[in-house]
Amino acid sequence: ETLGAFPARSTDSAKQRSPIAVPIRASSPEDTRLIQACVDGGVTLPGAVLVASVICSCVRGAVRPSLRRDALGLLSQIAAVADDDTRLQLIVPFCVASAADGAAAVRAAAVRALASTTARVETFPASDAKVFPEFVWPSLMNLARDREESVRVAYAASLASLAG
Repeated sequence: ETLGAFPARSTDSAKQRSPIAVPIRASSPEDTRLIQACVDGGVTLPGAVLVASVICSCVRGAVRPSLRRDALGLLSQIAAVADDDTRLQLIVPFCVASAADGAAAVRAAAVRALASTTARVETFPASDAKVFPEFVWPSLMNLARDREESVRVAYAASLASLAG
C-alpha cells in the first residue's frame, strides 16, 4: 500500500518524470517494543508532535479504510509518548473526526484510539475543560446506535475509559 506518489528526480529534463511509490506500513513488533520501553520509563518524546502531525496530515487524503485504521493505531501508540498538549490538541480531535468515518473499522479504531489517548492525559488545562461536554461527547453520541455491531462494541468497551 502506498500513501502517494512523488515525482522522481531526473538529470535529463527531456525524460518524463515517473512516480515513486512511498510505502507505509503498520507498526512492527520492534516499534511496539521501543514505544513500550519509553512508556515504561515514563519518557515523553518531544518529537512525538511532529510524527503525529505528519500522520494526521497524510491520512486525511487516504482512500483506503485500512490505511486510516492503521494510522489511528499509530496515533494511539504515539499518544503513549506524547505530551498532553499533543494528545488534547491534535490526537483527540483527529480521533473524534475519524469517529464519523464511512468505514466501520475506522470508526471502531477511532473510539479505541480516543479511549487509549484520553486515558494517558495527566494534566487537563482549564482551557480544555469544556472539550468533552461540548465537543467529544456530542460527536460520539451516535456511536451507541451505529449500524455496525463492531462499532457499538468498541464504544461500549471504551465508555469507562472515556468517562474517567
